Amino acid sequence: MYWTKEQVMIKSLSRVVTCLLLFGQAALAQQASGTIVGTVLDSTGAVVPRASVVITDLGTKQIREVATNSAGAYAVPYLAPAEYEVNAEATGFKKAVVKPVRLEVAQTVRIDLTLQVGQLTEVVEVQAGAVQLQTESTALAHTITEQKVAQLPLNGRTFAQLALLVPGVNPAVTGNITVRRFRGSAGTPVAIQANGSAPTQNKFTYDGVEAMDLDSYSFSFAPSLDSVQEFRVQTNNYSAESGGAPGAHVNLVTKSGTNSFHGTAWEFNRNDAIAAQRAFTIKKQRLNRNQFGANLGGPIVRNSLFFFFNWEAGRQILDTPTTTAIVPPVPFRSGDFSSLPPGTAIVDPLDRQPFPNNVIPAARIRPASRTFLEYVVLPNINEPPFNFRSRPIGMPTNEGQYLTRFDYTLSSRDTLTGRYVFDKLTTDTTLPFFGNDQGTNTGRSQNLSLSWTHTFSAAMVLEARAGWHRFFEHEIFGTSNKAEFDIACGKMKLAPVSCRPIDYGPPAIGAGYRVFTVRGNGPRDRLNQLWDLTANNSLQAGRHMLRFGVNMYKRNWTFDQALTPRGSWSFDGRQTSDRASPLIEHQFADFLLGRAIGVSVNPDVMAIRMDPWNQAYYFQDHWRITSRLTVNLGLRYDYFQRPRQRGDRMANFRLDNAGGFLASKHILPGEPGLPPSLVKPYKRGWGPRAGFAWTPVQRTVLRAGYGLYWTP
Repeated sequence: MYWTKEQVMIKSLSRVVTCLLLFGQAALAQQASGTIVGTVLDSTGAVVPRASVVITDLGTKQIREVATNSAGAYAVPYLAPAEYEVNAEATGFKKAVVKPVRLEVAQTVRIDLTLQVGQLTEVVEVQAGAVQLQTESTALAHTITEQKVAQLPLNGRTFAQLALLVPGVNPAVTGNITVRRFRGSAGTPVAIQANGSAPTQNKFTYDGVEAMDLDSYSFSFAPSLDSVQEFRVQTNNYSAESGGAPGAHVNLVTKSGTNSFHGTAWEFNRNDAIAAQRAFTIKKQRLNRNQFGANLGGPIVRNSLFFFFNWEAGRQILDTPTTTAIVPPVPFRSGDFSSLPPGTAIVDPLDRQPFPNNVIPAARIRPASRTFLEYVVLPNINEPPFNFRSRPIGMPTNEGQYLTRFDYTLSSRDTLTGRYVFDKLTTDTTLPFFGNDQGTNTGRSQNLSLSWTHTFSAAMVLEARAGWHRFFEHEIFGTSNKAEFDIACGKMKLAPVSCRPIDYGPPAIGAGYRVFTVRGNGPRDRLNQLWDLTANNSLQAGRHMLRFGVNMYKRNWTFDQALTPRGSWSFDGRQTSDRASPLIEHQFADFLLGRAIGVSVNPDVMAIRMDPWNQAYYFQDHWRITSRLTVNLGLRYDYFQRPRQRGDRMANFRLDNAGGFLASKHILPGEPGLPPSLVKPYKRGWGPRAGFAWTPVQRTVLRAGYGLYWTP
């Protein structure tokens, strides 16, 4: 084959939430809050009904007040992670106070109070235990607290590194797509896997809103460590409130303001100038990483309205390692293979006779091949078999992130929270070798969380949440938009390769030697977006704490990329070889003559546009049978709508040969018996949950559970 032409106001809100509860679709229920439950008893062990229980946030002085039911039980759900004071009082008894009670994200803490006979003006205060046993839930989970986030040293300052402290959680293997996307702070390659599940089967939520990159199925950005209050990693036995991923559920909560002003400024630097040289290396690799920022939080209106703002930036220069390669020798570039050992011939494909003295006539070398070689570096060493050593090339990484949050207590029954994050990270995801052959990726993330908590009564509380997440990735090469690298189209005049400036670069040439190249597919633009509405309810009924809710979320995918815009040519050497196994020199001779064995060119941009709606519903009963035994029973239903291309511009294959392993027919929208998505929907996504938490002796809890989980 020759070089020739080829061919993305509270009442109103209450009505909206009610509609969601009755008619809603979809679900991503993730708790960004915790729950305090308990029983109020008198000194004889009898329950005290209608006792007043007040929960006070020690940082903001915000309060939630409930009353015990006929079983003496109380529950205060949807509380922000913080330290609390719990007090109970009833006529004829002294007031009982327990503090400080540390409540973590997605945690249920039991605080039982005993009232002693006396006057209300008398107070019995008890210091809460430092460690709260998990006696109310069967979930296997661990919280990375604010203390650990702030005090443990981290190379790269990415919160997910701390998840490795959780039993069963391990780092994802190098090379996995979750690692290769470099989504950690300042481009750190960080990803996790839990209990043997794949690294792509986790779910990350920030303040209850999903923050995923749906290409790698990991987080799309890492919040600044100094903006993180804490995060919880659930690895098994999730309740019916959680779904959509069988791996770890990582639920992160950002900091909020309090009644005191607090601010921090920081600078972290990692520099090769003060680092030891690695063993078995000739010289130190240049590395200069700076991560710096500041934050401030405090009251706008004391005891009512609070703010928190965080800014962080990352700057890094990292040199590529020095690497050796084999590039085309200088004589070979002009067709002179006379240095080959005796018995090795370069054969003329036209008559199958060796070229005289193994020299290809200059007139026979294709002009496109000559042009391409102008961009291939010359040998610079003589260390057989290698003849080229790369020079260190600095790879820059730049990140900027802004977070702002407001918390507002409208009344004793209503609280509002709003938080917005913007993050932009630019890094080289493909290392340069010759220079201008790198792939540069810019990821831009935005995440918005709005929540409203309303107390209907002492027994029933509603949490409504609206969320938006947008991740846009723009990836280009070192040759993109540079006229001097308009190689495939402008210089070599290969048709029908792409001539768009963003696609400028060399064709992919497979001719044995290492030559100037960029990735064959791309550049690309990619977007995934999420709109999420969630309504969660909690109802205390005797010994049962019932949770039920419905969520809806719409995904939006766009993907724009040409598969082989500059073309791909492969040469196997058989055209100029007279032996069964051609040598690398024969491959290069085939290239000079334009004798390709395979050609692939596809300059058309693949444009994916999909907008599926998903839905889920759940019901969970936390049944406290005795003071030592809690049973958790739940049921969840997930429905994941099959993605459908806008305008029905899609196709599929029917697999009904050889037991479903061979394609028998190319099908298009309108195929009888198939929906427009060309894949039949799956409507049996029922996920039962069952488990128990048993306290046989003090300070010991045994938990077991079963669940069936569905993922898109």
